[in-house]
Parts: sequence; C-alpha cells; structure tokens
Amino acid sequence: MKNPNDDPQDIIARRAYELFEERGREDGHDLDDWLQAEDELPAQPASSATARRPQKQNEGVAPHRAA
Repeated sequence: MKNPNDDPQDIIARRAYELFEERGREDGHDLDDWLQAEDELPAQPASSATARRPQKQNEGVAPHRAA
C-alpha cells in the first residue's frame, strides 16, 4: 500500500521501475518509463517538484544590454 505522504519523485521512480519490469527489463526506455509514470501520477499542487509548467518566451534569459 502506498503512503499518501510519499515524495512524488519516489512514487514516479517506483512506477517507472514497474514499467521497466513489465517490458521484460528491456534497456533503453528509461526516459519513456519516467515520463509515463509522471503522466500517471495524480495531479499535484503547483508547488510540487514534479509540476510542469510551460516556460514563457524569454523566461530565464538575461535581457540584452546595448554596448
């Protein structure tokens, strides 16, 4: 039984490993398994470490300064 207080990344990691085992432990699909496990995770609050949000245009880019 899963503890509802588990860290979301731990839950994702366990599910990704389950997907790996279901495939017969075939290597080379780790990212696919991780992303699928994230998609299967119930919605988390926006403050969650696994929350995805679209990046705004130019976000994280230093403003251009004229010389």
